[in-house]
Amino acid sequence: IQYNLSGGKLVSIGSQIGSADSNEIGQVRHEGYNGATVGGFLSANVTSGNVNKFYNPSTGQFDLSYFMTNQGYTQLDAVCLNLGHNNLGNHVNAISGLQTIISKIHEYNADIPVIISLIEPLAGQDGWTKKTKSTAIEMNRHWKNLVSAYITAFDNGKISNVYLSAPYLNIDPDNDFPTETVARSARDTTEIT
Repeated sequence: IQYNLSGGKLVSIGSQIGSADSNEIGQVRHEGYNGATVGGFLSANVTSGNVNKFYNPSTGQFDLSYFMTNQGYTQLDAVCLNLGHNNLGNHVNAISGLQTIISKIHEYNADIPVIISLIEPLAGQDGWTKKTKSTAIEMNRHWKNLVSAYITAFDNGKISNVYLSAPYLNIDPDNDFPTETVARSARDTTEIT
């Protein structure tokens, strides 16, 4: 899709192949893994059983140059980071980790634009609510807090060549989030905001 819409000019890189395009030319390539946290990209294993291809074992750090060399890539015009879904409830570590990743990307080339995708609103995350023993309302509050933290930390211009993108286009990063006080559930009338 991205390849065709860009007239063949937008080519993604990565060891993972998305399912959006089935043809060999213009496949959506990426380095995303189910269950990965921001911290996972700063360690040897992104998730259980998935080796982090950005992790340089010689330095013990995220290393874009190491990734580019080992994956056989020679050109990189921009980096898009879509991280944070698995960091709900711990946005401080997500922000700190993203700051480290961005600095490592800019060590490779300070002119590379880094586009941070504000994570999409979550829907139907029964696994997350069960794992954390929380409600969907609490999950959405964590989501809003994480996105707000991204906006505070990375609002356009705060860090050179770092940009925010809201791919779902329904959040206004300039006017914050409205709040609502509601009962936790029909059985638990404790109010949460």
